[in-house]
Amino acid sequence: LLKNRVSSVINNLGAPVVFLNDLLQGEGQQAMNTLARFFVNTTFGLLGLFDVAGEIGLDIKKNDFDTTFRRWGIAAGPYIVLPLFGPSSFRNLVGDTAEYFTDPYNWYMRVHHSKKFLGTKGGAPIYARTAVRALVKRHQALNITDKLDTTEDPYAQYRILYMQNRKIIDAIEESAVPDDMIDASEDNTATIDVKQ
Repeated sequence: LLKNRVSSVINNLGAPVVFLNDLLQGEGQQAMNTLARFFVNTTFGLLGLFDVAGEIGLDIKKNDFDTTFRRWGIAAGPYIVLPLFGPSSFRNLVGDTAEYFTDPYNWYMRVHHSKKFLGTKGGAPIYARTAVRALVKRHQALNITDKLDTTEDPYAQYRILYMQNRKIIDAIEESAVPDDMIDASEDNTATIDVKQ
């Protein structure tokens, strides 16, 4: 229950960035839905501790700069593994950097917290939230990662699953399944089996 509450607060704090990406993608109606969710959950949901907006029909839709860049036609680029953050693509890494500088929470902390942490003004609250987000994502993926870590080549397994997952998400958003995704799935079916 506590993990769900923490995850809910983290999602609510990220709503302004989701709103910005909705606008950048030309999704006006979704942007208004995101803004309404943020307002309702911040006021009536105690800063997002409770998902009141979801209970009244304002469903959450995750959005980020990686999706925005993809819609603008920017390729994913090479596969990258980052310490603590796990698998990513170059496009996603650039998107995370853009999120860092456009996030109102980070901006507020840099302006109003004079104390520096690791060379960054307002760094302690910013890094604390980043660490909590990483822990929440890590916890959500434990069932998969624990099994993958026992395979002969965990790096290859992570890379295959990450890239296939991104292709599936992209295909769903574009309402089309690219031929290379089908070929990749057929080629790698045997390699993604996890040893018990």
